Amino acid sequence: MNNKILSLFFFILMLSGIFYSIHLFMQLKEKNIQLSLSRLKLEKIEKLYKIELNYRDSVASLSKKNVKDSSILMKIKEFKSAEFLKNSVFKFGLYSIGLEKEMKVVENYLNNKNYKIVELYSLEERPPWYARNQSTIFYYSDSNLELANQIKKDLESLLGSEFELMLGAGQGVRDSEKDVKLNVHLF
Repeated sequence: MNNKILSLFFFILMLSGIFYSIHLFMQLKEKNIQLSLSRLKLEKIEKLYKIELNYRDSVASLSKKNVKDSSILMKIKEFKSAEFLKNSVFKFGLYSIGLEKEMKVVENYLNNKNYKIVELYSLEERPPWYARNQSTIFYYSDSNLELANQIKKDLESLLGSEFELMLGAGQGVRDSEKDVKLNVHLF
């Protein structure tokens, strides 16, 4: 009787180990998929950055020579379309508290630059997670500081008000999106 109970106990223990191993394997597989997607996004951004550098070199040499050439104009068009494509990788949340006109200006700006607006909310009152006392651009990865800074300058020019830049804690932002997500809080 004791041997049967002991055998049953070890059998259940073995099964639970197998199920736990399967669970760990599935979690590892999911993390590998997320890592692969991040690598693909990074490779795409690197390729677009190389196109941008090539364009800038071409424009610099053109300005030295002051030459107007159709091949140069083609490179300029190629760069603009590459920049437009690169921008489509980034996702924006846009939030406002009673600033409908300003929100529309920012929405148009982001759309014209081909950024994806994935959240668009006009709020009744300021929630606890909202920017404290100034319009703010939140970015969630140091790699987006330059982009956030450029958008800050553009929006300050468009709206005539100052924006703050802040590295966000990422509350509500998935780890897989931190490299491509920015939020704009209008105040």
